[in-house]
Amino acid sequence: MHPEFNSFCDQSFAALLALSPEVAGELGVREIAGVQIPQHRFSDITSAGVAARQQLMQSTLAALEQFSPDTLDEQQRISHSVFSIFLKTAHFGRLRGTDAGASIECDQLLNHLNGVQAEIITCLTEWHSFSDETSLRDYLLRLEAIAPLLADLRAELDARAVRGQLVPKCLLDRVCTETRNWLAIDAPNCNLLQRLNKGIDEVGCDAATATDIREAATQLLTTSVYPAYRELLHYLESSYPGTETRIGLYRLPNGPAYYRFLLRATTTTSLSAAEIHKLGVTELAKLKQTITTELHEQGYAGDSFAAQLAKFEADPVFEIPPDESREALLQRAEAIIDEVRGPFLKTMGIKPRGKVVIRAIPEHQESNRHSLYTPGSIDGSRPGIFYLNLSQLKGQSKHGLTTLTYHETFPGHHVQLTIAQELDGGLPEFRKMLVHDAYIEGWAKYAEVLPWLQGFNTDPCWNISRKRNELYSTANLILDTGIHDLGWSREQAIEFFIDNTAADRGFAEMIVDRIVATPGQVCSYKIGMMTVLAARTRMQSALGDNFKLPQFHDELLRHGSIPLSLLDEQIDTAIAAAANT
Repeated sequence: MHPEFNSFCDQSFAALLALSPEVAGELGVREIAGVQIPQHRFSDITSAGVAARQQLMQSTLAALEQFSPDTLDEQQRISHSVFSIFLKTAHFGRLRGTDAGASIECDQLLNHLNGVQAEIITCLTEWHSFSDETSLRDYLLRLEAIAPLLADLRAELDARAVRGQLVPKCLLDRVCTETRNWLAIDAPNCNLLQRLNKGIDEVGCDAATATDIREAATQLLTTSVYPAYRELLHYLESSYPGTETRIGLYRLPNGPAYYRFLLRATTTTSLSAAEIHKLGVTELAKLKQTITTELHEQGYAGDSFAAQLAKFEADPVFEIPPDESREALLQRAEAIIDEVRGPFLKTMGIKPRGKVVIRAIPEHQESNRHSLYTPGSIDGSRPGIFYLNLSQLKGQSKHGLTTLTYHETFPGHHVQLTIAQELDGGLPEFRKMLVHDAYIEGWAKYAEVLPWLQGFNTDPCWNISRKRNELYSTANLILDTGIHDLGWSREQAIEFFIDNTAADRGFAEMIVDRIVATPGQVCSYKIGMMTVLAARTRMQSALGDNFKLPQFHDELLRHGSIPLSLLDEQIDTAIAAAANT
């Protein structure tokens, strides 16, 4: 064991998070190894800010490489590999790996999912941590920082426009719609002030201080924040060229290189776009054939695959009533968690301690946001949160909600991410915080099928619906590479998704625009799922009657989020160790 290695990792990771403080807020981290992560500002999105982050990533990688793996113990060697891969391929907050090189200029600053203008609101309403009066004052400082940050955003968009790097019109339209909806809520009732009021209650400061802070925040919102967002909206609607109909990264000079970087970052593999596309074609054909057979077995016949699925989806017995209240929808998801939690935990050795709560996505964001899970804070002060888009549930399948809840909570994201946060054994802090898309989404997709494999859910119609969900992640391998590598148009991409998944047009448009906004990310789901299932099969085949599911799950989860290549190494090591006992 190298006595200085873990300290180096903690201090280096803290320094990196200080340059991307929003992601520290998302992780619920205010301090690492005695280093305070700033809560009073946002990331610097200017070219100087990008250069500073890249320089620190490079110098940290060079310092990491001074530690010889021969001087490290087993866990330190894993940490060394994970940190090295992260520094080279990171796509984490505003941090980008050194492998991005000059292609980092292709990073998208404006989109409806994680663009600067959206991340500001999310950071302040969901991630900013309130613990004392200083944290309340930090919130005010962040409100003051919004107008300059949005001015920087306009300047960066102008500079990129001069280079011919325009935001695709589909993303521009979604940003304008969401910003317009947000501005329609007057400042005294907006979510920024509501969150501050809750923060004041959490801190419990005296009445005079609370009044001063509320008044200062209201003043900032009315004289600075709202005008800044109105100015951004006016700029996007009146000045910015909304003419870019091409949607893929292929359209940019360094776009192909950046897409290669993003595929490495999101899948943690060396698979090329062509290989991923081919994999998608093969797996989509197999899955469609399986679903066709099972639909026939359940009595859902049709002239085509789409007709079969349409008949299945239209069966009123599976429908969530369109008039069901928002509260009742939340209770449905809670009941699903309650039903699966107990049986699932019996398949675990390591168990999560942190809690999960369910909240509705705000109505003004429902047209642009999909349901998602946000991890609890490292210190336990904030639980894991399953955000449900309730507008997408009414009139939809009960089975779809079941699969979604499995994916996001139990046995999915909440379990894996909470266990990672709760790891002990002297690991450096970054091992508890990093997320690799292919690993976390691979576990969550595995979590969708696990109730069927273990008999927690034996409903064959639910399993068809689950496979329909898997159909989306499989088609997305083709869709993502088609858009960003092969140059598909938006309409071509939408039609492909509808034709191969029988999705309605609105959902297809949302998926396509998500892929435009976050290139490569959707490829992580199916690739990660296939890796986890293959690892389970490999261990089960090697150990035979000695195979124990809790042992497999513990081996998957006890290292935290790691790249798929390292996951395979750890599984193979565990198989060899078990075979020799």
